[in-house]
Amino acid sequence: MILVQQYVVLDPGAVQAATPAQLESYLTSKGWVRTEIIPPALQMWIRPEGEPLPDHLCALPDRRAHTIWPGHITSPTRHHLRDYIARVDELLIVLALFERRLASDVLADIHDLTAPEATAELEDLRGCMTDGYTSEDVNRVFARIEEVTGVRLTCLWDYYDTYGYGGNSQFYVEDADGRLYELAGGLWAWLNDDPTAPDTPVSPGTPASWRGAAANVPEPAGGDDFYNLALVDDQD
Repeated sequence: MILVQQYVVLDPGAVQAATPAQLESYLTSKGWVRTEIIPPALQMWIRPEGEPLPDHLCALPDRRAHTIWPGHITSPTRHHLRDYIARVDELLIVLALFERRLASDVLADIHDLTAPEATAELEDLRGCMTDGYTSEDVNRVFARIEEVTGVRLTCLWDYYDTYGYGGNSQFYVEDADGRLYELAGGLWAWLNDDPTAPDTPVSPGTPASWRGAAANVPEPAGGDDFYNLALVDDQD
């Protein structure tokens, strides 16, 4: 039996979208058992005691076998880790080795398994921006959405001055490299429409449905390093 190591390039945005809660849900569903916490924010997992290794892992040579199969896995418990994407990449590749399939398929299953549960945790945000919103509201709501779903949103305002952000504003999806995409799906209406109106979406849809086409917008003049950007800086 021959083991072939995978050399995988996964979409960073798709990896970033897998939240710690989604990873935990997937690992639990596959029978992994939590053990120790590794500071600052990694959870170690092992297989149940007494469970035999899959046949393809039993075929590993004794010499340096631990470099291929370490005997455990780790998952990040905080979404804001600086190396979050790299940690999840590593987890996906080891899971793919254990399950003997493609890392991209494992990632797809992680998204599919928990997407409805993830958006259900945001139910209290439905219609929360019906009466308008401030930059502080944006930071509060978008932080919740990113923590639960892994999708980072940005609000782009016309300007920023000594009184704060103002003018027209638009929501976008932001990828790991800072690129903006049109907000698609039902999320905008779910947040901004009257929750008592019959046409307001009951659900924001799956996080994967929110990212539309690449946005054609001017380079922002700056932002608050959270979820607000402005086209013009009028502080002077």
